[in-house]
Amino acid sequence: MVQSLKAAVVLDWSVSFWSASF
Repeated sequence: MVQSLKAAVVLDWSVSFWSASF
């Protein structure tokens, strides 16, 4: 359960960072 939460946070951060790059 912790790993899925961590993965969701990393994914959300990655999307936000990628979107900010463009």
